[in-house]
Amino acid sequence: MATSSSSSSGLPGGAEGGSRYGKTLKNGVVVDCPDHAQEFHVYQDGQALYNAKLNQTSLSRNNNKYYIIQLLEHDLKRGSLFVLWTRWGRHGYEGQHANVIFSTVTHPRNLKEAALQAFTQKFYDKTANHFGKEPFTHVDGKYQYLPPGKNPAAPGSTKTSHQPSTLPESLQVLMELICDEDLLEQEIFDIGLDTARLDLGTVSEKVLEEAFAVLKRINTELHQLDGASQSKLSTLTSQFFQFIPHYTGFKKMENFIINTPQRLAEEVTNLRRLQEAVESYRVIAQRASSSAKLEITDHPHDVRYKKFKYRLRPLEPAHTIPTLVNYVTRNLHALRHRSFSLKLEQVFALENPTEDLDPCDLPNKQLLWYGGPLRQWARLLTQGLQLPTASPGLTGTDGKKTSDAWCEDLPLDWEELQGSLGGPALYLQDCLSYAAWRCDATENENRGLALLCEVSLGHVRTSTRPEPGLSKAAMWQEGMNSGLALGCEQAHQWVSFSPAMLEAYAAGVEPPPAPGPAEGEKDGPAPMDVDGGADAGVALDKVENQTVTNAKELPEEENIVFAVGDLQEAEMERETRFALNEYAVYDRTQVVPRFLCQFEFSFPPQGQE
Repeated sequence: MATSSSSSSGLPGGAEGGSRYGKTLKNGVVVDCPDHAQEFHVYQDGQALYNAKLNQTSLSRNNNKYYIIQLLEHDLKRGSLFVLWTRWGRHGYEGQHANVIFSTVTHPRNLKEAALQAFTQKFYDKTANHFGKEPFTHVDGKYQYLPPGKNPAAPGSTKTSHQPSTLPESLQVLMELICDEDLLEQEIFDIGLDTARLDLGTVSEKVLEEAFAVLKRINTELHQLDGASQSKLSTLTSQFFQFIPHYTGFKKMENFIINTPQRLAEEVTNLRRLQEAVESYRVIAQRASSSAKLEITDHPHDVRYKKFKYRLRPLEPAHTIPTLVNYVTRNLHALRHRSFSLKLEQVFALENPTEDLDPCDLPNKQLLWYGGPLRQWARLLTQGLQLPTASPGLTGTDGKKTSDAWCEDLPLDWEELQGSLGGPALYLQDCLSYAAWRCDATENENRGLALLCEVSLGHVRTSTRPEPGLSKAAMWQEGMNSGLALGCEQAHQWVSFSPAMLEAYAAGVEPPPAPGPAEGEKDGPAPMDVDGGADAGVALDKVENQTVTNAKELPEEENIVFAVGDLQEAEMERETRFALNEYAVYDRTQVVPRFLCQFEFSFPPQGQE
């Protein structure tokens, strides 16, 4: 018995249409059919999962459509009740669907074999390939098969109960903040991809690699001496869209051809953003079902937290670091950032017991800020800070990600990756409001995070204009270790920590006051020096009432310097194009995250800043 019907919604599914399909996860697989989701699951026989997502895009035929095939088995009537579910339509829309029921009534004999045969035949009809046979070879005019990535069951998806979280309440709030799948879905929608058909949890590395290989072939075609073939570019664009479904509405597909370096650069950037979203989703969804016990006993926040590279310890408000950050929040806010104000909610000390980076022995250490959108933080706390790449990252044998060389010649939009100087680097700021501005907070999403990092700057190359060509190799040739985009506004209040004191603060403890000099000895440097003072206990009193020396004039013992306030227009020997300081570091071993700060943003009405 088969039934077929059209979707009642003409709106894009997964966008403003709010699709009702694919909302239930069972045994790690999304059941697409909403009517059978409560009683059926996707059938699996050994390693063979009878679930297929197909895609067909052809610019010349104006095709941009999907086809979903699932063989569903009843949860209780295993082996005796199956449904072959299919759904098809244009990308971004719910389309039409049909189902064929296989039961002891409709198929008294060979019930299971008939259901399997129906699935494999449907797969062959749509792809001209045999299901489960490798390698899959795409046939022109047929659908492309998108092999799924690992998407095992999320904690709580197969078990309805879990233990209370063992994490401190403030850490639970943080996990709730950064482990929000909606942030990633919005990111994918903003890119222009079909969120309804592009399940982040099932995007495989193979699909990403295949898509990137197609973009590389487009780049080769664009550089043909006798000119690029529009026909070849149309075919290659179709191939790319088949791997990465795009939402194009009902516009003519020929309008989306990738036939210029600018269009190619856009898709390279979008593919990188997709890869980052997939990596973040794998942390957030935490769909690791290798242990049934884990699903039963551990709270989802605890499961996700165990994947983090760092251990986070909440610090009490009276602790010295939150006290200093509170002061910085009020006193190191640039006028150009008056559209928002900040309120410190929580500071976490970061520990990394598995840190494999060699200690950096470069001099000139500062505490600098690193800010970024909420959607990045689950991935960042899992992987650690990474040098950005404009193209999808290629993972080497050392575990580090690098960019493919051909991408570097494209007119890439580095705006979201680069700082003031330009080029791929870790960009950090000494002005808190500058880092907070990079959080992309809004009135609706009014929370943000910033890392306070110990940065070994070494010899700093100062610039007063953008220099996109800067790189690690170029810096080393000049004997430099980092770059500085010199701002015309400079902080004039500083705190300096001894390494031992900073280690103690990072461990979440208040170190004891330093002992005085032995009898007959001169006063030595204090472990923490605030505005030239020696008493850490009265840090803020001293900051409130004194002005510190410029950082370059501080003693050269390896103290760590932290800008805390008094942002002023500085006298410059030469004019600079930059308003605020921004440091560029080209080696991640120079940056050690110490504290994670959580802020609430407020946005006063215009005219009341």
